[in-house]
Amino acid sequence: MIAAALLAVSLLAPGAAARPGPHPVTTHTATRDVRSCRVLADRRVAAATDGGLVMVDASGRVGSVLTALDGLPGTRSHVVEPRPDHARELWLGTEGGLARVELGPGGDRPRVVDSWPTAPVRAVLEQAGHTYV
Repeated sequence: MIAAALLAVSLLAPGAAARPGPHPVTTHTATRDVRSCRVLADRRVAAATDGGLVMVDASGRVGSVLTALDGLPGTRSHVVEPRPDHARELWLGTEGGLARVELGPGGDRPRVVDSWPTAPVRAVLEQAGHTYV
């Protein structure tokens, strides 16, 4: 959150005064390098990329991109895996650890529910109530 605020302040025009409150920030990350992708039950595609988690709708439009600024343990993502028995959740393995992401209905923006900073996570398997990374 602090990084987003600092970035927003650094993007102000010279001489412009910073105002308190949320500042819209557009991030541009390397989303073309896809390391893992899955088609979800609602026909969206979740892709783990160098630039974070990218959601693509059924018509091919790129929607949300989640990065470390959104709570991921790292932006560079290695693996995305839907959670069995949790239709609106998925695991995301990143260079900085593991995240559990909740998908919004339809095109709503996903959100990071839990984040565990660890060594890089390149594989995730959930079976019989246990999660293996």
